[in-house]
Amino acid sequence: MSDTDSPIISIRPDPEREQRKGVPEVIFGEAKETGQIISMARGLLAGSGRAIISRVRPEAVEALRAAFQEDTICIREAARMVVIYRPGYVRRSTGGHVGVISAGTSDIPMAEEAALIAEEMGCRACACDWLANVDWLRHRRQRCGRAAFDVANLRAGSLGRQHR
Repeated sequence: MSDTDSPIISIRPDPEREQRKGVPEVIFGEAKETGQIISMARGLLAGSGRAIISRVRPEAVEALRAAFQEDTICIREAARMVVIYRPGYVRRSTGGHVGVISAGTSDIPMAEEAALIAEEMGCRACACDWLANVDWLRHRRQRCGRAAFDVANLRAGSLGRQHR
């Protein structure tokens, strides 16, 4: 069986998704074999210059480092995400600003994941945790240097609630 074959999962990266939908393709690594992740990442890199992989297992991170030595690999451990860029890839900027506030330590991985995706969509993103004894407006101003966000994504009790 090759890296791209699987009795369960068909490998079909969609490098044009961001142009069609405004949201980049993300490889959900938790449900894929390492060879499938590498194959999909190669397809996305060839088509768009970037591959975003979520819920990456530790053993897959090492395999990605080995497979993409010529590319830039950014690892965000708290989010369990990897982003791979071809040389010369330039991330677009939309001017948007997204605040992601988590309500507890169990929500931090999801908040970091949301912030990374917002960044990859061209926004400035700030992920911070809610401190019960501190006014959250003051807190986000200190951490993010801005009092207002275009979108605030609140994560509480592992159930996200989005407010505009």
